[in-house]
Amino acid sequence: MLSGIYQIMCVSTGKRYIGSSIDVERRWRQHIRDACKGIHHSRYFQRAWDKYGEDEFDFAVLEVVEDASCLLEAEQAWLDREKPELNGALSAMAPMLGKEFTEEHKVKLSEGIKKACDSQEARARLSESAKKQWKDPEIRKKQLERLRSQFSSPEERERLSGMHKKRCAGPAMRKKLSEAAKKRWAKEGAKERQAKAIEKASLQPETRKKLSEAAKKRWAKEGAKEKHSELCNGSKRSPETRRKMSEAQKKTWAERKERQAQAQQEESDQTNG
Repeated sequence: MLSGIYQIMCVSTGKRYIGSSIDVERRWRQHIRDACKGIHHSRYFQRAWDKYGEDEFDFAVLEVVEDASCLLEAEQAWLDREKPELNGALSAMAPMLGKEFTEEHKVKLSEGIKKACDSQEARARLSESAKKQWKDPEIRKKQLERLRSQFSSPEERERLSGMHKKRCAGPAMRKKLSEAAKKRWAKEGAKERQAKAIEKASLQPETRKKLSEAAKKRWAKEGAKEKHSELCNGSKRSPETRRKMSEAQKKTWAERKERQAQAQQEESDQTNG
C-alpha cells in the first residue's frame, strides 16, 4: 500500500487530475470504477473520460508521503502549483466546494449509489470498510478537518441547510425518513447503545462545556426564544401525549442520575484503591 499524491492525465488533451490517498492504487481503481459508471464526482473528469475513453488516461505517482497527516498539506501544494484542469475545485480540504451538478448527473450519481448498495452483502462490505477506516486516527483526523473546513463558511452552512429543507419538504420523503428512523431504533439494543454513548460523552467536562457554549450561542441569536416559544405554543398535544412525555422525561433523568452516581462511585473507588 503506497501513500502519496497521484496524477491522472488525459493523454489526448494533456489535462490532469491531482489527488491524494493513503492507498493510491486503490484510489485509482475507484476513479476508474466511478468513471465507467458515469458517476465520477468531477464532471470535468467524467466528460473527458466519456469522450476519449479509458485507454487515453495515464496514472502516475507524483510524490510519496509516508506520514498520512501531511497528505492534505502536500496535495494542496500540488494543486496550488499545477492547477489541474480536471479537478473542478482546487481545495484539498473540501474537494466538492463550489461544485454544481446538472440534474442528469445527479440522477446518474443516485442510480450508481443505489446500485452499489442494492444488496445486504454490498452494504455490509461498505460498512466494514468505513469502520476500518474510521478506526485509523489519521484518517479520522483528515475527515474531521475536512468537515470543519466545509462548515466554517456561513454561506456553505446556509446552502446545505436550504438543500436539507428542500429535500425533506415533501410528505413522501418525510415518510421515508420516518420509516428509516423507526427501523433503526427497532433494532435490538439500538436505544441502549445510543443512551450509553450520549451518557459517556456528557460525563466529559470538555463535552459539557462545548454543549453549554453551543446552547448559549443558539439562544443568544435574535428571535431564537420567540421562535421556540411559537413552535411550542403552536404544537397541539393531547393530555395523554403530554403525560407520556412527562413520564418518559422523568424516567430518563432518573436513569441518568443513577448512571452518573455509579460512575462517580467507581471513580472514587479507583482513586481510593
